[in-house]
Amino acid sequence: MNFRDYLPLFFILISVYIFNSCADDDGCSDATTEYTWTQNKSILFNPRVDSTIVNDSVIYFSEFSTIDGQDNLFEFTRLSQSCPDILDSGGGVAFLFVVPQDSTENFNYNDIEILETSAHQRGLGLVGICGMTIEQGTINGTKIDENTWQVAVDVLPNDDGKCPPQRITFDQIFTLE
Repeated sequence: MNFRDYLPLFFILISVYIFNSCADDDGCSDATTEYTWTQNKSILFNPRVDSTIVNDSVIYFSEFSTIDGQDNLFEFTRLSQSCPDILDSGGGVAFLFVVPQDSTENFNYNDIEILETSAHQRGLGLVGICGMTIEQGTINGTKIDENTWQVAVDVLPNDDGKCPPQRITFDQIFTLE
């Protein structure tokens, strides 16, 4: 037998390989990033409500919740890809803050003024949630229309020594949720 006799088998094997390698259903969720805002909300934040020990390290959990209120709540959420067969996949970060509803055209907060917004970052991961307040950086927003704000953020959460802070920087459109 020569090479030409194996050629049809070769093409079949290559086709099966390409078809299987193009299959994209690995059960993993895609990474996502969302920029939304909601009316009539407030943030309730308790910086340290519980801790646990994981591999000889103390992990601090923080609790926050959004509740009905008088403000506009802005939320940036970035979730990484999560796969069911990879234990430490997934996780992400969220950044939330509120501004008074009477901020009809724009808002500007710098450094210590950020405390007025109840801004905080929360890290989402395998071992729990870390929440950190923010009082360093800038948060600026300009209303585009009734459903849309242009928001620029460059903040660094407080380093409380328990959870690693992640600088958050973006200039994005937030849409009404």
